[in-house]
Amino acid sequence: MMSDLIPLPSPKLRSYWPTHEWNDSEKRSDIDELLGYESDQSYNLGQTYACIVIQSGDIIGEHYGYDLPSFTEAKPVTRSTKLLSWSVAKSILHAVFGLAVSDKIIDLEENSLFGEWNNDLRSDIRVIDLLQMRDGLDFVENYTDDRVSDVIEMLFGKSAVDMSGYAMNKSLKHKPSTVFNYSSGTSNILSRLLFDRLGGHKGFNEYIYSRLFDVIGMTSVELKYDELGVWTASSYVYATARDYARFGFLYLNGGIWSNSVVLDPKWVDFARDPVSVDPESGFNYGALWWMKNDGLGTFWADGFEGQLIVVCPKLDALIVRFGKTTEAIRDNLDGWVDEVLTRLQR
Repeated sequence: MMSDLIPLPSPKLRSYWPTHEWNDSEKRSDIDELLGYESDQSYNLGQTYACIVIQSGDIIGEHYGYDLPSFTEAKPVTRSTKLLSWSVAKSILHAVFGLAVSDKIIDLEENSLFGEWNNDLRSDIRVIDLLQMRDGLDFVENYTDDRVSDVIEMLFGKSAVDMSGYAMNKSLKHKPSTVFNYSSGTSNILSRLLFDRLGGHKGFNEYIYSRLFDVIGMTSVELKYDELGVWTASSYVYATARDYARFGFLYLNGGIWSNSVVLDPKWVDFARDPVSVDPESGFNYGALWWMKNDGLGTFWADGFEGQLIVVCPKLDALIVRFGKTTEAIRDNLDGWVDEVLTRLQR
C-alpha cells in the first residue's frame, strides 16, 4: 500500500524551521472567517478553543477563544494555554516508538512482550499489532456507559493507579493481527513497554524529551502519568496549539526537522498507510493515525471532543484544532475540516 501514498512535501522547500518561532504570514480572510465564534455557530462545532492553519510552513490563520472549564475561576484560552490532547497523545506515542525502533530498543515483529502473557495466546501479540490496534484484546472503548466501558474504568476508576496493568490483563477476544479494535488500553500497554525498556519513569522521560520534544522546540509539553510513573499515552499530553503544530509539521515533513532526520521517513509512511477501516466512522487507520481517501493524502491525530492535528501532504498544509465538540455533532467537525481544505486549494 505504501507505494500508493501521496508524496509528502520536500523539506528542501523550507526556508525556515519553527523550532523557536512560527512565521506569521499575512492572514487569509477566507481562512480567518472559518476560525472564530461565528464559524462555531454556523458549522455547529461547539466551542473551538484554539485553531491554527498553516500552509507552506507559514501560519495563515489563527484563533483563540472561550474559557477552559474551571471550578474556581475563568481561564481564557490564549496562545500560551496548554490544552489537553486526549487521544492525540496516541499519535505522539507513534513518534516515540519510531525513535525506539530506529535505536533498536524495540522491534516491530517482537512478541512475548510481557511475562504475564507468556502462558497463553497473548504471547503471539506483536508490537506491530499493538501499533495498528489489531492486538485482539477484549477492551471496550465506550465514552458514555461506565457499566461496560473499559476506558472509563481505566482512566477514572480504581484501575487508574495502574492503567497499563489493567489493559494488559484483558483476555484475548480475537487472533492477533486479524481484527481492528480501537483501544486506549492498547496505547497504554505500548507506553508500559517503552517504560520497561527505557528503565522506568526517569529513563523514559529523558528519552522522549531529549529525542523528540527538545529537538523540534515543543517547550510547553507536559505529560501525565499513572501512579506507577507510566505515561498515560492514550490521553494525557498538555501543550500549546503552536507546539501541537510543531508536532504535525514534523510529520508533514516526513520526519525531517531542520535538515536532520528525527524520524525515519518510512516510519511516517507507516503511520499513514491504511491497514484497517473503522466500522463506525468509515475512516481508515494506519498506525496510531487516522486517514481518509480524499485524494489529498490527508491523515490526522484525533482526540475526544474534537482535538485534531490534520496533515495534508498535497496542499502542504496543517490544521490544528482544539476545543469541545460533543459526539452528537462530531460529523460537523469533519465537514468543517473539508471546507478548510477546500479553501486551501484556491
